[in-house]
Amino acid sequence: MADTIRRRLERADQELDDRLEPATDCARRALARATLRRALEDDEPCFRALGEMLGMAAQTLGCLAASRPFGEAWELLEQSSVRLRRRLVPVSMLQAQVRAAGAILDFLDQAQSTVSIEAHDVARSAAGFGSPMEA
Repeated sequence: MADTIRRRLERADQELDDRLEPATDCARRALARATLRRALEDDEPCFRALGEMLGMAAQTLGCLAASRPFGEAWELLEQSSVRLRRRLVPVSMLQAQVRAAGAILDFLDQAQSTVSIEAHDVARSAAGFGSPMEA
C-alpha cells in the first residue's frame, strides 16, 4: 500500500479505476442488458431496438442470443459489440463524467415520473446522449 501511495505521489494515474467507465457507456450497457432480457422473451421489436442502439443487425443479435441463457448471450454480445467495449476514463474527464451522469439520472427520473417507457423507446432516446467523452 505504501508503494502505491508513493507511486501515485510521484506519478499520478492518467485514468480512473478500471472498474469505472464513461457515464453514457454505463447507461448504454444498462439499457442494452434490459433490452436483451426483453428480446430473449421473444420480443422482436426489442431485437431491432438493440440492433439500432449497438449498430448491429437484429438478425445477428438473434443468432448470438439463440437458445442461450441470458448470461451467456450477454457475454457474447459484449464481446461482439464495439459500442459495449469497456473504456477507461481519463482523470481529466472526471468532472465532465459527473455532469453526464447527473444528466442521465435527470433524464431517467423525468422518464419514470411521466410514463412507463418501453425498453426500446428508452434505447432510442439513449442515442441522444452523444459521445461518451463529450459531456
